[in-house]
Amino acid sequence: MWKVMCDFDGTIVPFDVTDRLLDRFADPAWQFVEEAWKHGRISARRCMTLQVSMIRARQEELDDFLDTIDIDPSFAAFVTDCRQAGAPLAVVSDGLDYVIDRILRRHRIEGLQVFANQLVAGGDGTYRMEAPFAAEACPAASGVCKCQRAGSIGGEGCRTLLVGDGRSDFCLGAAADLVFARGELLARARERGWAAVQVTDFAAARREFARLTGRMADVA
Repeated sequence: MWKVMCDFDGTIVPFDVTDRLLDRFADPAWQFVEEAWKHGRISARRCMTLQVSMIRARQEELDDFLDTIDIDPSFAAFVTDCRQAGAPLAVVSDGLDYVIDRILRRHRIEGLQVFANQLVAGGDGTYRMEAPFAAEACPAASGVCKCQRAGSIGGEGCRTLLVGDGRSDFCLGAAADLVFARGELLARARERGWAAVQVTDFAAARREFARLTGRMADVA
């Protein structure tokens, strides 16, 4: 039996929604914070906390922007594949819960567990981030420790499949039984010798998952 842990930014959505959100609504200084994280001067969690505090947007502005975001056209079918195979699927993201929930609901995808940083509105167009799924010992130093979250779903003996693309997936990538990867995650998997399959989108992920579970007829 497999359980599936799926990243959001760069995976379910083919680009980083948080970056687009910051481009639209945050002080341009968010990019300097990003560079500090990329060069290892601050943690991923500290980076996101600072960047979220720079956002200035009314709720309706935020919602209107999020309603323009499309997801991978095959993701809904991948969710159905997992359910038919009896494989629990959770979204694990170092992004923002409100962002993820609104985008998935607009695309009529419901009932998924979502582990992400919490976006807290200040009521005056300001926001702050809380990290209920952080872990001090997490190698990624992210707001969401994906490797810890993997232990909270699925039954005993479930093998872990990670679907992802970036740095926040590295800690879980090292522990997963198999990785469906692209981008920086694929490069790290090849460098470290992790069991990994390159998938460019969820159409490819569906085919690979069907091979994995012996359900090729479902995607034929």
